[in-house]
Amino acid sequence: MVFVEETLDYRQYGLPQNLIVIENCGEWVYCIDSDTCAIISWSQDLTKEEYPDFDSYLLDRFSDAAENL
Repeated sequence: MVFVEETLDYRQYGLPQNLIVIENCGEWVYCIDSDTCAIISWSQDLTKEEYPDFDSYLLDRFSDAAENL
């Protein structure tokens, strides 16, 4: 339900229809592109592919969490 609420909220600010918010990082959000399955960082002035797929994104997030223990 959180994904739906965040995605609908960011649509008001111009989030494209093919992007679904998966993580709010404050200045930008990470989204999954429903067309390509790539992970995109999005803000009102920048859209950038960060990871080719969800697995790569998740592995990086787990690695970051482990480093910060």
